[in-house]
Amino acid sequence: MDVDALRSAQHHCETLFQCPVCWLPKLEMVYGTCQHRVCVDCVYRAGVLRSEFSKCPTCNQKFPFPLYRPIIPDDNIEVQKKLGITRCQNSTSCKTEMWLWEIEEHNKVCKFKKPKKSRSESQTQSPEL
Repeated sequence: MDVDALRSAQHHCETLFQCPVCWLPKLEMVYGTCQHRVCVDCVYRAGVLRSEFSKCPTCNQKFPFPLYRPIIPDDNIEVQKKLGITRCQNSTSCKTEMWLWEIEEHNKVCKFKKPKKSRSESQTQSPEL
């Protein structure tokens, strides 16, 4: 498989499993009665369905989403993780969710990234026993 075919397959995977509204990979997705998925960040504000989502953004079915934000089952979150979606590991303060292959780029700009120890700091520290 050539590089272009791999990129095309990756793009196809991303569009299937990321939110169709914000186009971001998200761990917490809510299913409508039409079986389309949208991230909870787009659909709910303060735990209540946003008025814009009285119709599914994909198929226009009326009232597909619960009025109040449901608890997303852990197994649904695990499926998203298996697909390659992860959260920033730099800090619990950074809520960014991304594809695994985007971590390196995110770490370059994450404002919560811990600074690396300088060589002099790491050499002067004594080993812990």
